[in-house]
Amino acid sequence: MKKTREEMTQWVQKVVKAQEINCEVEHEENRDILRLGFRLNCAIPFVNIVIVAEESCFISYGFIDNNAGKRLAEVGEFLMRANYIDDVGHFNLNYDDGQIYYKLYASYRIFDKDDDLFLLLHYPVFRFEDYGDGLLKVILGCANPKEAFEDSINAIEAHKSGDNSENADGVNNQDNLN
Repeated sequence: MKKTREEMTQWVQKVVKAQEINCEVEHEENRDILRLGFRLNCAIPFVNIVIVAEESCFISYGFIDNNAGKRLAEVGEFLMRANYIDDVGHFNLNYDDGQIYYKLYASYRIFDKDDDLFLLLHYPVFRFEDYGDGLLKVILGCANPKEAFEDSINAIEAHKSGDNSENADGVNNQDNLN
């Protein structure tokens, strides 16, 4: 069964309502725009999620307030390293204004259950949580990109093995900011 943009937008709204997440929706002629915000469990405090529902796919963006400042080359290297091992989406760096964001595409054909939408809504959150501490160290000039990336990978591996000491600040990423 072919899913329409309108059906998919309504489904996202249903899922975020069930998760008690505030969601603003704008309807334009050929697309719907959904906006959500999440607290992060890392040095970067939150991410704003913007989901664009087009005719056959979602495009999900995760924007942070931090920008690369004068460290464009270093931040670009760090993000390139993170992108190299990510097969779902990718980090972007706008070299004009230093804006950093995460982006992924998802065809409506892959969505069959609410858990599929959970990934769309949260994947940029997960990526910024994985790399946020290292990214901020690079932005602030406290670490070089290679070291910060290696630290991020070590923290990800520690988290996977059950050692959550890297993220012991108690912040719940499900807390909605809107």
